[in-house]
Formats: sequence, structure tokens, C-alpha cells
Amino acid sequence: DIAFTDFDVELQVRSQPLEDFPQIPAFTCGLVAEHDFCELRETMKKVSVASSKDEKRPALCSLLLSYKDGNMAATDSYRMAVYEAGWQGEEEAEILLEAKVVREILKLKAAGPARVLYDGEHNVAQICLDGMRITTRCCEGKFPKYVSFVEDGKGNPIRVRVSAKEFADAVAKVGFGNVT
Repeated sequence: DIAFTDFDVELQVRSQPLEDFPQIPAFTCGLVAEHDFCELRETMKKVSVASSKDEKRPALCSLLLSYKDGNMAATDSYRMAVYEAGWQGEEEAEILLEAKVVREILKLKAAGPARVLYDGEHNVAQICLDGMRITTRCCEGKFPKYVSFVEDGKGNPIRVRVSAKEFADAVAKVGFGNVT
């Protein structure tokens, strides 16, 4: 215990031995990629709206950073958001960040370069920026094979062109309100 005394006030702080705390396992994260943090945060913000709120489905509550496909993706199985960033990394890692970690990253007001590191053996990721290091265990589940929804099987992106006016009229007709 530590005691602080100042004039007529005494404060006691209880402490615990270091051995009582769980040990963080040793791991070695290799550099996957470097991003501008503001761009990374904005991309996470846009894509995370499609992630599930159902914590019983952890892979769907997560955000996928795919350095294999160069994309960021999220889905709740009813909707999907994919940001085709064209990212390339030092390795073709697919990092599945849990929603609670993404929420904490979105709160950060940092700027500048952010390094993404990953240890696939221990499934641990780190995001290093502005003198901070966020270390997290990644989601254990598998993210759905979303590429089959955005590519035709030959590596060509699927694109649909519609008239903006006709689309807005159709959406208004089914009762989603005023769309512009």
C-alpha cells in the first residue's frame, strides 16, 4: 500500500503484486502496411456501418483489413460495405478487427502515419501511431468470402449502372422516404 499525506488529508492506495496480473504472451508483429491515420480512420468509419451488432456472430461484428485483396470490408449478412482501397502490404495478411477495437480507434484524434503490424501465429495486431501502440487480439472467426459478391470469378469487378432518377423513384415507391 502507498499512503499520501497532505495537511489533514490522508489517502491510501492499495496495490497488488505484479505476479497477480495476467502475463501478455510474447509475440512478434511484422509490418504489414503504413497508412495515413486520418484516411484509415475515415475508411473504418464508412465501412463499419455495415458490421453486425450481434455479438454472438463475432466475425460479422468485425472489420476486415485485407492486404490480400487490398480492401476493407464489413457485413452483417444483410448488407455489406467494401472499400476498394488498393492497399498493398508487406505480406498478404487478412486482419479481422473486433468492433469494440474499431470504436476505440475511431475516437482517437491522432494524425500522421499509422503502421499496421500483425502476428498471424498468435492472431495479434498492432496499430502504431503518434507515440501510441494499440495491441489487440483479432477475431477468431472467418469473415465471409465477400469477393464473390464484388467480382465475377475472373477477377473483374461487378458494376451496375442505373439511372439516379429511376433509382430514387423506385426507393421512394417502396417507402424509404425522400431520396436525392
